[in-house]
Amino acid sequence: IPSITATLLESSFAQLGECPIWDIASQSILWVDIEGKKFFKRGWGEESTSTFDLPERPGCFCLCEDGRMIFAFENGPAFYDPIVGFNSLERIAQWEQIPSKNGTGIATRMNDGRVDPMGRLVVGGYDDEPPTDGSPPRSAIYRLDPSKMELELLVPNVQCANSICFSPSGDSMYFTDSMYNPRGIFRSNNYHKLKENEILDMKSNVETDENTKVETFIEWTEQEMRSGLFDLALPDGAVVDAEGRVWSALFGLGKIARYDAQGKIDFIIEVPDVKYVTCLAFGGPDLRSVFITNGEPLLYHKLGKTLSEDQRGSSGGLFVATLPDNIGGGLPEAKFGQKKP
Repeated sequence: IPSITATLLESSFAQLGECPIWDIASQSILWVDIEGKKFFKRGWGEESTSTFDLPERPGCFCLCEDGRMIFAFENGPAFYDPIVGFNSLERIAQWEQIPSKNGTGIATRMNDGRVDPMGRLVVGGYDDEPPTDGSPPRSAIYRLDPSKMELELLVPNVQCANSICFSPSGDSMYFTDSMYNPRGIFRSNNYHKLKENEILDMKSNVETDENTKVETFIEWTEQEMRSGLFDLALPDGAVVDAEGRVWSALFGLGKIARYDAQGKIDFIIEVPDVKYVTCLAFGGPDLRSVFITNGEPLLYHKLGKTLSEDQRGSSGGLFVATLPDNIGGGLPEAKFGQKKP
């Protein structure tokens, strides 16, 4: 399988780097540190990165057609301007407020998300404390429509929503529950036909309406699932390129994989020195640079491991790779409130 290797661009040392987005207007790469409650901005060709504090943990964020930004904060989505600061927060909707068992926060928070080609934000949750009594996961995937500005249930019972992305036409939606076994990525081929209140169920084995039917696009092998650092590997963030191919961050395996139409890996970006890659974005003036985030520091901490001095330079940093001429580049990130092209 053809491959290239990314290089370290920024030693931001984010605890959990996530959600890189290329902002065409400012020619900048933007990303967040979920656990560190930080927002980063680095202009194309610049030597330094600007860092801004956030009021809550952000699962993801998006750009809006009117120039504003929406952050999927742990307590619910909100309009927020990192430069203006905490007083700019304008809550759109409340997230599920389930107290944690130790009383230090909430048991579930907002996580991965992306704007679809119709200008709606699709965002899912993450169970910080999964149910232990055998009941289904608390979190879900929701859709925020600019015409309603309320969270609409799209996929129920999701423990760790990830890989949310869309085909260029908007006909298909890709997503996963990273904790679901076997690991993989699901696809809804009739996402554009979904009616109000219709939901997708990735765990359903019965015949369903064509609109709500979900199929397995990628299914990991047992070897892939067990080959990650400290036996932890899963599909994390994903994005679709201009040719309609899915690119996925292989968390625990230290690489980005491009999948062909049959769900087979046909190109790889190796990320040196880190294994817990979280997400990617196409950027640069020609959308042929791939920016990659990782969550190495947080995972080492959770697993009771210690980063070596050599690892500290790249762990939590931002990586970048330039695509070869024979590999297709990306598309501009869709904006909340945009009209379908």
